[in-house]
Amino acid sequence: MPVKTKLLFIYDYFYPAFKAGGPIQSLLNLSERLGQEYEIFILTGVNDLHEPNSLPGIRINAWQDLTLPSGNTIVHVNYAERKNLNKAFYRSLMAEVGPAVVYLNGIFSYRFFIVPLRALTKGDHKLVICPRGMLQSGALAGKVIKKNIYLRILKYSNRLKNVKWHATNEEEAEDIRREFGSMANIIVAGNIPKKPLEKICLPNKESNHLKLVYLSLISQKKNLLQLIDLVQQSGGLISLDIYGPLKDKEYGQRCLSRIDKGANRVFYKGDVLPEHVQATFEQYDASIL
Repeated sequence: MPVKTKLLFIYDYFYPAFKAGGPIQSLLNLSERLGQEYEIFILTGVNDLHEPNSLPGIRINAWQDLTLPSGNTIVHVNYAERKNLNKAFYRSLMAEVGPAVVYLNGIFSYRFFIVPLRALTKGDHKLVICPRGMLQSGALAGKVIKKNIYLRILKYSNRLKNVKWHATNEEEAEDIRREFGSMANIIVAGNIPKKPLEKICLPNKESNHLKLVYLSLISQKKNLLQLIDLVQQSGGLISLDIYGPLKDKEYGQRCLSRIDKGANRVFYKGDVLPEHVQATFEQYDASIL
């Protein structure tokens, strides 16, 4: 059997975590697909988003073989405690795994982006960075001064000289050029979707009433607060159920307070496990985001 090329993915969260939203699912789908042709190693954290306890069923600070949900792909995952992730750790990791490509996801994590970037910019591997939407104007709207200073330092640090950027669409490519210059080496490749469903069930539409569902991370860039106001001002013919983790806790609390003070037409339902997402959607007339 031929030896597979090794790829190393680095991100703060990975399956079975789900509360950090889309990037986890994107990395999961990518691992499912590329795992047929490459040997995939994933370095990630021990927690889900805003969760103090470790993920269930994992080994901490050690490699384990993980069968992905499809049952067809096995990847190697190290659920590592953040305190251990220093430059020496990453250099040891590179010597141990020997990946041809290191794939960094997100750009604002100290332990999972800055430290590996400082440790891995020299070597026999290719370095690829995917911002995962973190350069969108909406994502940069909070903590503007702090993020602008961070991005300027990053741009002129000389750490990005030989990296390749993965943009998941043309808009993200423009975001990268805006922040890091027109000469940034960018590859545009869309996220790999889930396998299509064989059957979709639609709800029975109630006359003169619209049942809406918001199922996503709750953060300022999603503008959920305005949606809540619009539904509460709708005159009673529209209802909205909200599902998703409070990624931005302060903004999330503002949304919850607005729900409590408004008409009885908007409800927060909490988190939804990935395997229950489709069944949740099937209860509503339309999704709004």
